[in-house]
Amino acid sequence: MTNISGLWTTCDRGRGCSAAAAQLLGVACPCILLTAVLAGGCATGTLRQHDATLHQAWHLHRDRIAEIRQWQMQATVKLSHETKRWGFKLRWQCSRARYRLDLYAPSGQQLLQFTGNSGGAQAKDSKGQVFHSDDAEALAEEMLGVAVPISSLCVWLLGIPDENYSDRRIDLDTQGRLLSLFQRDWDLSYLDYRNYQDQGAYLPAAITLTQGNVKIQVNVSRWSDARGTE
Repeated sequence: MTNISGLWTTCDRGRGCSAAAAQLLGVACPCILLTAVLAGGCATGTLRQHDATLHQAWHLHRDRIAEIRQWQMQATVKLSHETKRWGFKLRWQCSRARYRLDLYAPSGQQLLQFTGNSGGAQAKDSKGQVFHSDDAEALAEEMLGVAVPISSLCVWLLGIPDENYSDRRIDLDTQGRLLSLFQRDWDLSYLDYRNYQDQGAYLPAAITLTQGNVKIQVNVSRWSDARGTE
């Protein structure tokens, strides 16, 4: 199996890069999890700001996100691990039935494609080799060479916690949106939001994820729904 991390060394010389991806939650598409998260009641775990107005604003924000059934995201990503640093472009499409994630070098070369549904995941590398697995996170780590929270990214990037994991700590901003989240031993900081749909559905525009010596910075250039409305 070709490990995409072998391409990362070229980033230090300005020729390429790569990292991170999107996947299933065990046996379900991440967007199916999103529906379950948003349909649920109050989150368990710790909400560190206990103002009732913020709680109300949080539920309103969450309900607006629930209206997004299919979406596409485009972003630039910077990943650092110990002394290494990489940059790449990300395109992520997700619906209730399936998802697709594409990683590109800054030059435009496609480095990796992940696709999946409730039956499993498939990865295609830059050489066109295709690999299959029932365990999407394990396949992602094998292909990328770095462990990332693949199964939670679908909901984290939308600005909500992963309901599959009860160990979470939440801080809200003055608008009732996530300011920070600690879950699965990852620290997430939500640095900016934008009203991409002109309907009050604010989605993250800048997110930083850190765990130990791994840091992922995501800067979203575009969110769009199933109709392509931004």
